[in-house]
Amino acid sequence: MKPLIAAADPGLLAALNDLVGVTQVLSGEAVGPYSHDVFSERERPLAVVIPTSVEILQAVVRLAATHRLTLTVRGGGASYTEGYLPAQLGSLMLDLRQLKRIHEVNEEDGYVTVETGVTWAALKAELDSRGLRTPFRGPFSGLVATVGGTVAQNGISVGSGRYGTAAQSVLSLDVVMEDGRLLRTGTAARGSAPFSRSYGPDFTGLFTGDCGAFGIKARVTLPLLPATPEHVGVSFAFDSFETLYRGMRTAARVGVDDTHFGLDAALLRGQLKRGRTLKDTLDIARNVFATSPSWVAGCAQLLRMGLAGERSMKAAPYLAHYIIEGADRHSVHAAVHRLRQALNGIGREIANTVPAVIRSEPFAKMFNVVGPQGERWVPVHGVLANSRVLAFQRALESFIAQRQVDMQRLGVWTGTMYETVGPGQFMHETGIYWPDELSDYHHQALSPKQLQRLPVHIQNLEARTWVVQFKKDLVALYDRFGATHFQLGKAYPYAELLDPTALDVARSINAALDPDNRLNPGALGL
Repeated sequence: MKPLIAAADPGLLAALNDLVGVTQVLSGEAVGPYSHDVFSERERPLAVVIPTSVEILQAVVRLAATHRLTLTVRGGGASYTEGYLPAQLGSLMLDLRQLKRIHEVNEEDGYVTVETGVTWAALKAELDSRGLRTPFRGPFSGLVATVGGTVAQNGISVGSGRYGTAAQSVLSLDVVMEDGRLLRTGTAARGSAPFSRSYGPDFTGLFTGDCGAFGIKARVTLPLLPATPEHVGVSFAFDSFETLYRGMRTAARVGVDDTHFGLDAALLRGQLKRGRTLKDTLDIARNVFATSPSWVAGCAQLLRMGLAGERSMKAAPYLAHYIIEGADRHSVHAAVHRLRQALNGIGREIANTVPAVIRSEPFAKMFNVVGPQGERWVPVHGVLANSRVLAFQRALESFIAQRQVDMQRLGVWTGTMYETVGPGQFMHETGIYWPDELSDYHHQALSPKQLQRLPVHIQNLEARTWVVQFKKDLVALYDRFGATHFQLGKAYPYAELLDPTALDVARSINAALDPDNRLNPGALGL
């Protein structure tokens, strides 16, 4: 067979320039930052192509097929699992952030169709203006995270309390196949509007969470719901992990929140160390006021936040925060009452500063891709069956205790966030922080002002190498307890954990959709 191209020859670049325009093709040193994600560095892509329409995307994919180029796809770039990084030389990277058209808002049939480069923040702004929302509303990185990237990786966060994961919210997809053809799923597969996911076998589900290994998402259709303008934030403190877990499990079974998350004290202390400028504080106050149901409620919330400060948050080893939303004040307060009753005797209620801020600014600025003191950061997570959570926590505590000497010597620390995924699953995400120089990715993702406010660390290869092994061992610990993962990419195991029959089916699907293994090779372990 003809070998894959390993260098960007002038003929290929000229053809790409003709298809998408000279300014939409990056090569040479310009592709350097595209070999990094939040944590890892892989091969530099041969070139980075930035299509501006679905039709141009299809043409680029057809050209890549002619040259037998492997393809990777990048959205907002907030991945830490090597999901879009080339696993081999000679890959073409598709940066889809210019596919940012909100294609159709169909209020009568109850759906919105967007191109996959639309960010969750942009979609929220458009739907807010119409008094609408989607069920799942995006990850906390939604300022930069794209709808397509989130669907390809799957994920949880804003809206997951009531509506589950990103994949569960998708009605239909337009997928560019490896030869450039366009596949439509759901009712759109028969030429109808994309108003329903259910039409025979679930083709839509096949392309969610695939990390781009089965096809390139071009458009995504999501359900529309009326906006939920009334809201209340509620926070609880817990004296042990056991009571936090019990409280969050109980709250999941009550099922009244729109969005929630828990934190341990280490993660909270780290976040409180972040320097906040006067402008940051004023922005938070303005947003809290603007998103409150009335000016009276806004003033009351700001007063509670000012009086409580950070004292109550520092006083407990574990915290959980809930945002309850609804169409009217009575339904919201009834839901809050049910939550308080359910958690009575498990945790104690504290000032609701954190959920008030999150509700006003659900999508965090990208300074969260580094630690509070400019450290490098990478999270590792697992979704555990409820019955395995407490045993895993004990194993994790032992795992970290055995490594404390090295962690103190190298300046490594960890902090953990928690979410429930429906009534029977518990997501446990440990963030790892260590002092080290920032990569090209960080210098691209962070603004100059953000970088100026951070301490500067020198290259720390010893700590970085230690963290790589620590992360690998931690993933293995999650998997020993039967955990599953979102954002599989090339970092989390998938194929190697499937039973033989499931693996055969997965490989057969992959071979049918991508016979030459050109779509993000290495993703999913396939």
